[in-house]
Amino acid sequence: MRKASDIILLISGILSIIAAFGYLVSMIVFFVLASPSFTNIVIQGIEDGTIQTTIQGTPAEVAAFIQLTFMTLAIVFIFLLLFAIGSAIVAFLGKKKGGIALYILNIVFGLLSGTILNIVGGIIGLVAKDEKL
Repeated sequence: MRKASDIILLISGILSIIAAFGYLVSMIVFFVLASPSFTNIVIQGIEDGTIQTTIQGTPAEVAAFIQLTFMTLAIVFIFLLLFAIGSAIVAFLGKKKGGIALYILNIVFGLLSGTILNIVGGIIGLVAKDEKL
């Protein structure tokens, strides 16, 4: 069971690094979309009629709402990025040291970052530790 937990934690650590890269790219995209230059493009598109929206208000109000939405998504991806990095660190530490606290942290960071294999590796590690006791 311990060997299975080590393999799953290794795979989940690698997947967490890949997820962190994806979260980083998404965060950058949303920060760019929340920039003032994009807001000006949205205002111009609404005034020209090339951008259709169901949001009511002046073009500046609509652009401000869209900018706030993209900024909120960028902040969400910052937190997901931090959780994914923490998940990768805890997965590699759990594989190396194998303590009960690290297995529990794997479960917690797996839930926070959306990495399912961290949860599975943590549960299998806890079961393997329990069999040893």
